[in-house]
Amino acid sequence: MVPCPTEGEADASNPLADGSVPKPLVLGSGKPVQVQTMWNKPLEEKQVTDGFISELEQLVAGGCNLIRFSTPSIVSVKAVGMVAQRLSIPVIADIHYDYRIALECLKYPIAKLRLNPGNIGEMWRVKEVARAANDKGVAIRIGVNGGSMPSELDLAHDAETRQEWLEKSGRNMLQAAVDNMEALASVAFDNIVVSLKASDPALVVYANELFAKDSAQGGLGYPFPLHLGVTEAGPLTPSLIKSTLAFSKLLEQGIGDTIRISISGEPREEVLAGAELLRSLGLRKGINLISCPGCARSTFDTAEFTAKLQNKMPHLPVNMDVAVMGCPVNGPGEAKHADLAISGAGLNVSLFSKGKLLKNIPSDGAEDVLIREIEKMAATQTETSRESV
Repeated sequence: MVPCPTEGEADASNPLADGSVPKPLVLGSGKPVQVQTMWNKPLEEKQVTDGFISELEQLVAGGCNLIRFSTPSIVSVKAVGMVAQRLSIPVIADIHYDYRIALECLKYPIAKLRLNPGNIGEMWRVKEVARAANDKGVAIRIGVNGGSMPSELDLAHDAETRQEWLEKSGRNMLQAAVDNMEALASVAFDNIVVSLKASDPALVVYANELFAKDSAQGGLGYPFPLHLGVTEAGPLTPSLIKSTLAFSKLLEQGIGDTIRISISGEPREEVLAGAELLRSLGLRKGINLISCPGCARSTFDTAEFTAKLQNKMPHLPVNMDVAVMGCPVNGPGEAKHADLAISGAGLNVSLFSKGKLLKNIPSDGAEDVLIREIEKMAATQTETSRESV
């Protein structure tokens, strides 16, 4: 039986040679669900400049809590380690095939190692990494991916019905994770996160439910935190649909501790989508951005304005409705009900606060004016919240 995990992405108890420590982030046990993304380009040491770190910090401002970097070789480790030394959120190293890469990562303040049980090789290698990670207080994510399973535990392609395929494939995915959980347990390592990912949302739901639910609910009741993902989910629209379908079913049951909405696109899109999903499910505070889709009545381009607004708007931990409207039919009503609203017509917009007109301004640059009002209202909400405690 695998022991209960410690509460931590990294406990930061052992400083590294340069005096730095992995950045702690506690998962599970009722802690908030966190948003994760993955950098989607190769990384070299020369790229880790002030400008690059600022670019990554923009993801943090958008609501990102963890970021993962592919670490395909020993040579690539230093660049990821340099980022980990400077970034304000935990960094995860994604490792395949060569366990020595994981050992090299432990020389840097990398908070978590992601290992795939399908390709890391013999179990003694996993155990050696676990012993070294234990010494550094670094977590390990056992990442099971339906596309790269151990040969003896592949997806059930011989199943005769979809339900049989789901059940057999889900149990094979879980067994792949359990084999590695038991290997880590054998060296007294329990700072574990598990992910059970597939490109089929129903398989993701089945495998994660089986992992997390207790025996009374038909599951196995493992206690480790879960990272949720629908892998190879595709471009923006298919990915949002597949990920929302799977994550909503799981998160509403209290299953899942971190999420990544995997999109064939930019990491910022993944962060915004993840933060919005958690906000919509009531699991995170945030701005509810309402905007009309446009029609023949519109004389103000709400799509262009909203895109500018999203690109500049920071993630703020307050609940607030912000409306962007472009016609005289629904615009006044939405403006009345929203905390802040822009109602545009032609080259001008009207700015409202709780239904009251604040000012009429040119549409050019109006997103910056609206953001200042959002930040001002958020600061007031935060201060009021502190006073009431």
